[in-house]
Amino acid sequence: MLQDIAPHRLDLSFAQLQAGAGDRAVAFLGDSLLLREDGALPRVGDLGDCHPAYLGILDGHPHFLCEAQEGLPGFRAVPPRELRQIAQGYLCHLASVAFQLHAWYRDNRFCGRCGALMGRKADERAMLCPRCGNTVYPRIMPAIIVGLYDGERIVVTRYRGRDYKGTALIAGFCEVGETPEMTVARECREEVGLSVAGIRYFASQPWGFDSDLLLGFFARLEGSDAITREEGELSEALWVPRDELAEVGDPRSLTSTMMMHFKHHPEWF
Repeated sequence: MLQDIAPHRLDLSFAQLQAGAGDRAVAFLGDSLLLREDGALPRVGDLGDCHPAYLGILDGHPHFLCEAQEGLPGFRAVPPRELRQIAQGYLCHLASVAFQLHAWYRDNRFCGRCGALMGRKADERAMLCPRCGNTVYPRIMPAIIVGLYDGERIVVTRYRGRDYKGTALIAGFCEVGETPEMTVARECREEVGLSVAGIRYFASQPWGFDSDLLLGFFARLEGSDAITREEGELSEALWVPRDELAEVGDPRSLTSTMMMHFKHHPEWF
């Protein structure tokens, strides 16, 4: 998956490190990532006044999140929708984390309690209001993905009104007061009108492009198999036999990983 970047190593623990001109920068111009024409990251010194914030250590080298003020000769801007297509898997994961923090810094410039200008907290990754003391931490939104199966087939969906047009599984955000398992059952009822049993946790994935923490589950159909599609959310929902699932060569997403697990590991079910 996206976060599986071995043999590369990424340590995202917060550290009180100051950026040097030669340190690597994960830089955004607006919401687009800046890369050199050869696909490499810029250096902090390439960016001028870019307000670097410590991001993490990749393969022993500190990297900093930066805000570019203008386009730079010899660099190209990669829009958010294309970040997940970056060829180097480790760079894609780093860009995902950086984009999540970039969006969080952007959306928390002012205190939501008193309206004062926020500042970065010195001893942890947080924003601190100097006026009222309000402390804001990075936003992480838990969401579930469900592989709802019945014997040799699984429910596959397509979203309505989203940029992503590929196949997906049932998914949704956890509501206040819900466990992830409760969310699994509710989303299956709401999106496709089906009841489930035997809910089993499979794997998780940070998905910084949307500030999500994705929790993957498989669940067995209980009762009728007649799909009632939630038309406002889905353009398609249908049962697909295991041997008809399309192969995914590079399953970076949890959804693709789950589909391939169902296809190639029938003994698990």
